Formats: sequence, structure tokens, C-alpha cells
Amino acid sequence: MPSSISSACKGNLRELFNFHCAMVILMDYDEGKTARFVRTGGFAVNLLVQATQYCSLLMCVCVLGELQWPLTRDAPVIRLGLRTFVFAISGLLYGLQFPPTCCTDVLDTLERVFLKFGHYENPSESGEDCPLQENVPQFWQRMRSRIEPLAHSTLSKLGHVPGRSPWTATDFKHSGLLRVIRLSATTKIISRAILSGSVKAIHIYIEKPKTPTRPQYEKRKTDGYGDYLMTLTLR
Repeated sequence: MPSSISSACKGNLRELFNFHCAMVILMDYDEGKTARFVRTGGFAVNLLVQATQYCSLLMCVCVLGELQWPLTRDAPVIRLGLRTFVFAISGLLYGLQFPPTCCTDVLDTLERVFLKFGHYENPSESGEDCPLQENVPQFWQRMRSRIEPLAHSTLSKLGHVPGRSPWTATDFKHSGLLRVIRLSATTKIISRAILSGSVKAIHIYIEKPKTPTRPQYEKRKTDGYGDYLMTLTLR
């Protein structure tokens, strides 16, 4: 293949958001429902795009240091307070927290990214404000009883089975952390494949998303990314 064509098939990366400091917490599904500190560092959201022969592929990735996970239309992002967010993925619950030095303008930018590329929910818009200050001790443990029903309800509507997988090894204390590591590794593999142009049309299956229609989604049809808002599965 000529080098010019090969280069055109490679993917590209665009940084949508970046802040120098954030913290990720895992709300584990172990017997004690432990809130485990995972990592702290700079947080970014990257957009990866690769043009193929028949369509363009899009992938959004959240990055905190070496930790990565996908931002998708079938996995809810829920805002708890001004600087706290929950990512609900089948089998995993992440808490993302920014320091008090992170101003509202920065967080508004992040909110717009979540609205455009994820399934974003903000309960405070319907009058359900966060009952705790975000800097109180054991914030994530104390908020678990509120977080889990919200996350599980949305996951169920999107076609997922929420909670711990029945096939998870019951004798492994840190199975949740193992899932975090595996998800991060898988996300990196797919990201590298997109950027290198290795993903071909025969590798994918595209279907309409199960995301419930909401007013903010209707506005996206003319935002330049409407063709990409589909579920994409590597096979």
C-alpha cells in the first residue's frame, strides 16, 4: 500500500479536556463494599478517530496517569456534586474527584464533554442535590447507598446487568482491582489499534445505541459527530 494511503488510514488523537490533578476511587463489589483508592494524577479525556473504507470510527477515553477506561454512550456518567463524578460500567463503579482548586469553568468544560460523548446525568437538575459536602471523611463510602441505585437503574435501562458478575472468583479479595487493570489494558490495546490504523471494517460491528432519547441528545444530530454515535464492537 502506498505510504500516502497508509498514512491517511491511521487514526488521530485530540485532547478534549485536561486538568493537572484528580483522584479515582473504586467502589468495589466485595462483601464489605469497600471504597478503594486507585490512583491520583492528571486527568484527561481524549478523542480517537480513524477513517476506514466505509465509515469513521470514534472512541473516547478517560485517562488518569497509566489508568484508562472508555467513555461511551451506554455507560452512565453521574455528577454527584460540584467536583465529583461516578462512572458506571458493567461490573465496575468508579468515583472521580477533583480538588477544590479546580474552578467551575473547568468543570463546565468537562460537563460539556460528558454531555457530547457519554451518557451524562446530573440529578441536581431535577432537585436531587448531593446530601454531603465533598470534602467530608469517607465521602465515597457514605454516598454508596445513593450512588448504587442511580447507577444500577441506568445500567439496566441500557441493557446491562449491574453489579458483580456471577462468574467473578469469590475467593479473590481484589477481584475489582483486577477488573480495573484488565479494562485499562483492553482500552489501551483498542486505542493503539485505532491510532495505528489497524482496525478494519471486517473487525467491527456497528449498531444503533440503546441510549434512551433525551433532549440533549437530540441536539447532537448536527454537531458534526452524529455519524459516530453508534455502539462499536471489536470482534
